[in-house]
Amino acid sequence: MSGILLGARPEIQKPKTARSYGVLWSGGPSTQFSRLGDAVGFTDPVPGVGATVGSSPFDDIWPWSGMKEFNVINDAITYEKGVDSAFSRSAFDTVVRVPKFWYKIAATGAEWQLHIANGPMAGYTLHPAFEGKDAIYVGKYLAGNSYVSKSAVKPVVSITRATLRSNARNKGAHWDMMNIAAWSAVVMLYLVEYADWDSQAVVGKGYTSGSAAISCGGTDSMAYHTGRPAGTDGQTSIQYRGIEDLWGNVWQWIDGINFSGTQAYYCLDRSNFGDDKSAGYSQLSYACCSGNGDYPKTQGIDANAPWLFLPTSTGGSNATYIPDGWWTFSGWRVFKVGGSYGDGLAAGLLARTASIASSYASASSGGRLLYIP
Repeated sequence: MSGILLGARPEIQKPKTARSYGVLWSGGPSTQFSRLGDAVGFTDPVPGVGATVGSSPFDDIWPWSGMKEFNVINDAITYEKGVDSAFSRSAFDTVVRVPKFWYKIAATGAEWQLHIANGPMAGYTLHPAFEGKDAIYVGKYLAGNSYVSKSAVKPVVSITRATLRSNARNKGAHWDMMNIAAWSAVVMLYLVEYADWDSQAVVGKGYTSGSAAISCGGTDSMAYHTGRPAGTDGQTSIQYRGIEDLWGNVWQWIDGINFSGTQAYYCLDRSNFGDDKSAGYSQLSYACCSGNGDYPKTQGIDANAPWLFLPTSTGGSNATYIPDGWWTFSGWRVFKVGGSYGDGLAAGLLARTASIASSYASASSGGRLLYIP
């Protein structure tokens, strides 16, 4: 076993000169962004379909270029895809490395800007998902039966968020379920790369027109890290930089965030994670808007947590503004994202629901594992 550790291979050396890549959304009905900073002049990425290889101007730019697949064996990062011959998506837990980055978010009137820097820069803040670490590792697949991240297994469903939290942590000291900071980091990387709120339009609809969850590994046949396999769009899984089913197939529980009605509370200390509580959590400075499958039109910004942007008004559609569904309900609620096999155009990377009781479990709800070094 060639067992690697973070920092052991040349390809993960940090850039010598920090650069910043940004996007600007006008706040109008178009879902598309314009590019800022060192991304000005970039062409739009082209996702792959099946054996067709796509392309992206970010393929050689850190941190996107550092998003690689690894196996986790005995609670340690080991084989790397394309480097170690023993790498296996079906024999071992498989995760995608997300390298640390710095960010800046700003709003002027209706305009909204997001910038990602691949090194420290004045005015930028290290994303909170990476405090004290050089990378996190997101489950490539939805959490499967027996709480694995492996190909060819069915996603585990009909579980509460608390059950997922407990069983994820039982895997080992470095394991957990996907949390709000890690999810935010992946969302930001997608937005700056693809410059469009409409993930279903630019990458693929995801498995969103079915009647039951399908097994993990639907994207394994793809030749490129982003896009969808051959077949009818809406009836296949999708992947973004190797992470499968970020939207579609089953809803994904997200930890570290609770809602009391439309008021969100977030936490970055996993030892304090729990349901139906605000103790040990920070309250967002704004209240979210109500929603019942509505489409957001604006997002809030908390000065202390600008990385956590949630809807503050609705009025869009499945093709305008922020074209993914949003749900809320009164009382203590937990959080899930992405949409499921039957949610059609309401699904997407930014599909979010804060309408679910912590005791809730259903055949359309599961989650994703997270490995934290």
